Amino acid sequence: MAESTPPPENTPSEKKKKKRQRRESFGTIRESSSKRFVASYMGPDGKRYRGPKSYASKTEARAWLTRVRILLDSGDWNIASASADGAAKAGRAETLGPYAEKWVMNRVKTNGEPLAPLTKKDYLSFIRRLLPPLSEKRIAIITPTDVREWNEALRATGKITQSARVYTVLRSIMDQAVDDGIIQVSPCKVRGAGNAVTGIEVKPPTAAELETIMEVIDPRFKTMIVLGAWAALRFGEVTELRRKDVLIVEEGTAKTPHTTIYVDVSRGVTHIPGQGFVLRPPKSRAGVRIVALPPHVNDIVLEHLRDRVGEDPESLIYEAMSGGGRHLAASTWTDYWYPAREAAGRGDLHFHALRHFGATAYALTGATIRELQDRLGHTTPNVAMRYQHTTGRGAELAAKMSELHASGSGTVAKPEGKKAKPKDKDKAEGSSKKGKKQKQPKD
Repeated sequence: MAESTPPPENTPSEKKKKKRQRRESFGTIRESSSKRFVASYMGPDGKRYRGPKSYASKTEARAWLTRVRILLDSGDWNIASASADGAAKAGRAETLGPYAEKWVMNRVKTNGEPLAPLTKKDYLSFIRRLLPPLSEKRIAIITPTDVREWNEALRATGKITQSARVYTVLRSIMDQAVDDGIIQVSPCKVRGAGNAVTGIEVKPPTAAELETIMEVIDPRFKTMIVLGAWAALRFGEVTELRRKDVLIVEEGTAKTPHTTIYVDVSRGVTHIPGQGFVLRPPKSRAGVRIVALPPHVNDIVLEHLRDRVGEDPESLIYEAMSGGGRHLAASTWTDYWYPAREAAGRGDLHFHALRHFGATAYALTGATIRELQDRLGHTTPNVAMRYQHTTGRGAELAAKMSELHASGSGTVAKPEGKKAKPKDKDKAEGSSKKGKKQKQPKD
């Protein structure tokens, strides 16, 4: 008896049977040509959404679909999260360079404000000049070894500060890539790479050196030195000051009146090649501040306001030499600054060193750390500082700066050592009567 021939496996009925076996209760799973599994589903909006990646097994793909189904059933599903999965998948094919530039253009500070124009320019310069060859790689395949070798090569150039800054930028970019789902873990694992210890210390001028600079510099710029050294303002803050920002207040009593000059710091200006002068807010909210000047510089500032500043409230305290309400350029300032610092024997002195002088002088008056932070416009990272409060002693401490300046003292006298106090009244009495004959009480 002839054996029956089995039906061929690839008949249409068998194909339909296999297709029915692959059908999922929710969503669809298909095997790609690379033998990996791709999951997708139809969303409530009628659009198809794919998983953020392909999976090694059908079980993994099914697990992802199960998580999505739970979100749908609980009402927690939304278009934004679903679209993010697709964006993450597309992002894994993106190279670092273009992604980094988009990060810079969309970056905001912790207070929600966009990056300052000069900061944005610096970051883009870092990315274009210093990030290669990393910038040419896909983000998803950059390893900690790649980052470490790139960082070592960059630091080998000797530009330690610049290397630290660009590494910090790269670390922030990779953190964003983690948030975007492009990578699971940041490859930036180089310990200490964001720190720049160069051994170069800013040395502020001494009181004698500052006095020499004041004597030598063109009279038009004496107030510039005053605002840098005695108010601790930055160059961009000084060059954006206007008449309306200088407040002259008559204080004291009828018998002992005195004038206090306050400087309202709420803006700065930066010159960016190709864009010109760009106004900017201070670096942080703490940068918006009112600074009291020490009284011994009042005459210099008042004379400058009277003789060299227009009456319009918007008149710049320092404008371009050609006038017209244009800002003073740094190159113009250095024409006068360099000869003055050379005369003081400090050819290394930058304008910012005057700010260090002002901080030191203010600290010598006995100002608390919080008061010093307020005067400089700094936000301290120390959590404990958030619980300290200023005492409104700005004008008082500024007056002490003048007193120290007039006395020629570079230090504050140390308080005398406190005498040891007895622990209790009985010991105090015993200490005072020791060695003395005690009178006997009468009967």
